[in-house]
Amino acid sequence: MTLKVTMKMVTLTVFASGVLCAGSDVVSVSVKKGDSVTLHNDFKITNQYKIRWYFKSTRIADIDLSNGKSCTDVQCNEGTEGFRDRLKLDHQTGNLTIMDIRNTDSGEYTLEVIISTGGDHEKIFSVTVYSVSAPAKQEVEKTPDSGLSAGAVAGICVAVLLVIGAAVAAVIYIHRHQPRRKGRAADINEQEPLQGNTSPE
Repeated sequence: MTLKVTMKMVTLTVFASGVLCAGSDVVSVSVKKGDSVTLHNDFKITNQYKIRWYFKSTRIADIDLSNGKSCTDVQCNEGTEGFRDRLKLDHQTGNLTIMDIRNTDSGEYTLEVIISTGGDHEKIFSVTVYSVSAPAKQEVEKTPDSGLSAGAVAGICVAVLLVIGAAVAAVIYIHRHQPRRKGRAADINEQEPLQGNTSPE
């Protein structure tokens, strides 16, 4: 039985126009639809920092560590409810978690770490959300990943079938020729006594 898995990839990668400023990084992230993903802030922060997260050009999360004020999604920008309480901003690390991620969440996320003394940092995440059809998703979850490609698996199956076919053919060949050999041996045994008892008159 051949299992056909349909994967729908939704990719939207947008790079800022011009050359990225010094100190900025681009990180590619892939996540399955419906799962949660955390975008990590790798910069060491203090209470003098401000952290801002942008989805494309829209600010979706903000925290001022000097006074503890923060916002997410519609709290940051009225009329923008694309995430609807699916964002979680860690006040200790500045990490942003997107829960129950959707295809429409694919795109570019920008982290800005603003330092009151200067030397701001920027990090860009290119997020790709992929989805699996329901029947295929169940089969994928039940079947552990063998680590082999579909072509390799098909090649192994063909080789196994050829070996089995050759073995069956050999058994049939031997089975068909054994009675003939036994019959010939019996004829020879019957003829030998007759030849031994024959004497000239």
